[in-house]
Amino acid sequence: MRVLWHAKEVNLALDIEDTQTSGAYDDIRNALIQTVRSIHPGYESVIDRLKAAADFMSGFKTVASLNYDLLVYWASLAANKPNKVRFKDCFIDGEFRPDWETLREPIGCSTATTLFFFPHGNLALGADIEGFERKIKASHGRQLIETIFKHWNSGELTPLFISEGVSAKKMRAIRTSPYLSTVYDEVLPSLETVAIYGWSFSNNDDHLLKAICSGKARRFAISTLAGRPETDEYCSRVRSKITKLVYAKSVKIEFFNAQSHGCWVN
Repeated sequence: MRVLWHAKEVNLALDIEDTQTSGAYDDIRNALIQTVRSIHPGYESVIDRLKAAADFMSGFKTVASLNYDLLVYWASLAANKPNKVRFKDCFIDGEFRPDWETLREPIGCSTATTLFFFPHGNLALGADIEGFERKIKASHGRQLIETIFKHWNSGELTPLFISEGVSAKKMRAIRTSPYLSTVYDEVLPSLETVAIYGWSFSNNDDHLLKAICSGKARRFAISTLAGRPETDEYCSRVRSKITKLVYAKSVKIEFFNAQSHGCWVN
């Protein structure tokens, strides 16, 4: 989509008639919007679960979400108040702060801060024609998804999220983004005690596990779906992956039921 966007803008600048490029760009953009509309839950359908999600996230200093959806953003917006900002995405006035660690300092009436990041990008993040990355904002959570579509339709931004399949290609895409590179190089290796919820640990995400294990992480709590035949194989595979990547004498790995009370929105 970004390559077509650049080609379309070059053709316009050089006054080259080319309906195929602009048509292909429009088709992909419209298909993306239609797909998101069809599968993304509406704000009103999840509003009663946002408090539970925020309560769960508030138990952590750092949250890294691999989902492209807006649930984490909606939960943070619902929980934050004008005088009590608990959740911060490290974007100030729409621009990511490279000195993100300084934002851990609580502000207002807050006594603690949770920073949240998207290692593979998010629907609410975009880049303009020059590659400048920023967050799409809305005054209220229920307006956010339509605001995103307006930015895509206007041609101001293209989405910032990883759509590549295998790990190596995802890694190459990450390196084209200052935001994603910072999350990969700095945020993930800074994690120490790591709780992982709803992650398959597929080979396609090996680059993220390597980043986490390359730093301070020595204790892991990992969710499983209890009672399923494949659970034992999953636990064995995950344990093997982590112990091979963490260069330390002792690594503590525990597994818990993903459906336990208090986990995410349970």
